[in-house]
Amino acid sequence: MSKDELKQIMDMLCAYYPNHSFKDMKAVLQAWYEIMKDYTYQEAEKAIIGFTKNDQRDYPTFPHIGRIVALMEKERHKYRF
Repeated sequence: MSKDELKQIMDMLCAYYPNHSFKDMKAVLQAWYEIMKDYTYQEAEKAIIGFTKNDQRDYPTFPHIGRIVALMEKERHKYRF
C-alpha cells in the first residue's frame, strides 16, 4: 500500500469515527504506514468496512491498528488452505 492509499484509508476511518481526532496526523500516518505497507489497499478497505459493519460497542472509538491487521491476516489465511 502506498502512503497516498493509506491516507485514503485514514480518511475513511475518520469518516466512520468522526468523534476522534489526532494531534499529529502526520505522525499517525507514518506509524500506521510502517505497519500497513505490506498490505494492499483492497485488503485494508475490506477489513475496515467489515470491522465498522460489526462494531457494536456502546462507545465506538477509532479501531486499534492491531484489530485491522488481524482481520486482514484472517482473510489472507482463509485463501491459503
